[in-house]
Amino acid sequence: MSLTILKTSFFQSHGNPDMDKFANYGVVKLPVSRADLVSARVELSSGVGVQQDAKVNFGADDKLTRKVKMWRIPLESKIGGLFHVYAVELNKVFNYKISAIQDIQYLEYSVGDFYKTHTDINCELGSTRKISISWILDDDFEGGHLKIMNGGDEVVVDNKENELVAFTSFMNHCVTPVTKGTRKVLVCWINGESWR
Repeated sequence: MSLTILKTSFFQSHGNPDMDKFANYGVVKLPVSRADLVSARVELSSGVGVQQDAKVNFGADDKLTRKVKMWRIPLESKIGGLFHVYAVELNKVFNYKISAIQDIQYLEYSVGDFYKTHTDINCELGSTRKISISWILDDDFEGGHLKIMNGGDEVVVDNKENELVAFTSFMNHCVTPVTKGTRKVLVCWINGESWR
């Protein structure tokens, strides 16, 4: 199967890296305004998105790799517009060749829900993911920590609704089980040319 990454005109105009700078592989936090947080919450409450079964892989011992409720958010939504702007801002640090948003998902992790250690790089279209973004929308829950392996260290990311957490998509990460409340999060993947 052959895949063609379609570059959006937005990223053609705004997503070009500085080729004199090295790429920065790692974890980046970006503050978000209260207005953007409210805008995202309002759009979600209006019913934007389509609920789907979250893709679940089974390990050798037939145990779930993740348990979560998922909605796909349209790329042309207000939330999609926010992620376009955030991607460009984040890429000022990462300095990758980015070309498009692949997918936006809204996830709800209830008590006991989790996502075991994995990377966001996979075969086919997933092979072009460059930046993974996680945006907590409500921090009224316990557990559900995003843990990222960075240079041999495990980075535990605080659950804060006023910032985005972005990381290179090939980094191992997980979400620990939620122990109280519901973890509400938007996730997004920014694509570019295939890793070589």
